[in-house]
Amino acid sequence: MGITVTPSGKALGADITGLDLREPMAPGTAAEVHEAWLEHLVLNFPGQDISPEDQSRFAANFGKVGKYHRPKERQHPDHASTTYMLISNIREKGEPIGAHPDGEMMFHTDT
Repeated sequence: MGITVTPSGKALGADITGLDLREPMAPGTAAEVHEAWLEHLVLNFPGQDISPEDQSRFAANFGKVGKYHRPKERQHPDHASTTYMLISNIREKGEPIGAHPDGEMMFHTDT
């Protein structure tokens, strides 16, 4: 059973279902996801509960996963990584868990 791509009906975007991002993807499935990305530009994978390692494995299907080069002191120790930057407005024990906690990280497309 393959993935299901459901266009948003808007200018861009689609939902991808029929895929568990906690599991490695077969090359054919990765090609289907890539094709959907090229067609719809923004993909949503509803109902997924993935770890940072799952996210990195998923991203590696589409190219080399880059390294995190921001100052380490901006990372919450429970969410430190060498491959991703956590963006969140959540605070734990009064401390932000994200690298940019107060809205200074607006949408952009570098790396």
